[in-house]
Amino acid sequence: MDLNKEIKTPSIWYSIIIMVMIIVLIMSGILVFEATIELMLLIALMVTIPFISYLGFSYKQLQEAMLSMMSKALQPSMIVLVVGAMIGAWLISGTVPTLIYYGIQTISPGYFFVTALLFCTIVSLSTGTSWGTMGTAGVALMGISHGLELPAGMSAGAIISGAYFGDKISPLSDSTNLAAAIMETDLMDHVKHMLWTTTPAYILTALVFLFLGLSYGQDGGSLSNIDTMTDFLSSHYNLGWTPMIPVIVVVVLLIMSKPPITSIFIGAAIAGIIAIVSASRKPWTRFTMATL
Repeated sequence: MDLNKEIKTPSIWYSIIIMVMIIVLIMSGILVFEATIELMLLIALMVTIPFISYLGFSYKQLQEAMLSMMSKALQPSMIVLVVGAMIGAWLISGTVPTLIYYGIQTISPGYFFVTALLFCTIVSLSTGTSWGTMGTAGVALMGISHGLELPAGMSAGAIISGAYFGDKISPLSDSTNLAAAIMETDLMDHVKHMLWTTTPAYILTALVFLFLGLSYGQDGGSLSNIDTMTDFLSSHYNLGWTPMIPVIVVVVLLIMSKPPITSIFIGAAIAGIIAIVSASRKPWTRFTMATL
């Protein structure tokens, strides 16, 4: 094979046609033939190889490019795994129930939506993971929303909006780092350019949730419902400062610029130890929204 073969620059229409073809191929396989996404991605790769060869690239070059992208995607995949462990550990250790217990007693119903938006933004910006934010702080906020008898859909919208915005502009975010690495640009330059479009949208979103909160949260939840939730949490979980240790540890490690994977894993491990110790003193049950 001629390794010195001239590399052609694809036109915009050539790229669009290939992109549309891949989308149609994958969606058709999933929706019509009920194939798995993994199989359709493999088929899409095989179909696009002739188009790549037409541009002058050899299979060896294609293979090297795929391996390079896989190495860059390894860190986001690892973060997803450790976030899953952290979510489960924080639930059974009492970290999330503690946040719900004190949050339901302190957060004003009228400002709950905008508070959830800002809180999830800060957590996601600090940790660099939207999934981790939604699985920990988000679950706690949904419990508070349930106790205040606020619409679940609007509460989830505020949580998701804050989590994704913080993740988008966080220097610790896996997706933000991956995007900057793929485009071979400076990370902070990438973040600064995203602020031009995300900041106006974020401000508008905050104003909308502020209006909705003042409209739906004037009365708040019934005292009986709140008392039922707090009594359940206090009787089934280890509440207090001890379950908050994993949160403090993770935040401190991230402030010290430690790797997100290591920080999140340590937070999950500490929460697991707390759960084991607390289980020997107080029986606990699996935490689900259905139990509240």
